[in-house]
Amino acid sequence: MILTQALPAPVNVPVRAITIDPAALLDTKAAARLLSFSEIYLKVLRCNGTGPKFIRFGRAIRYRHIDIMVWLAEHAIETRRCAATANKHSAAANDCLPKTNKPASCANG
Repeated sequence: MILTQALPAPVNVPVRAITIDPAALLDTKAAARLLSFSEIYLKVLRCNGTGPKFIRFGRAIRYRHIDIMVWLAEHAIETRRCAATANKHSAAANDCLPKTNKPASCANG
């Protein structure tokens, strides 16, 4: 296919700097959106004790932006090839998986 029309010139659009208050409180919906998770998955992480730190105000759950960023940094994994994952039934394959302790019930809402 041959283009018969020239493409328009790129437009320079000014970029605004976004200021984020690290102590800003986010509700579950906003925190889930920031993490690209569903609200239910974020609740599961909270119940398992494996999610970001949260603050409870009565029934309201809030997350500090800085706590979410710290949690993400703590869970960053450097890409590496784990030879043990080639055999799913190998005991060594479990070395490539994160270790979690899941409580029997959730008291964190």
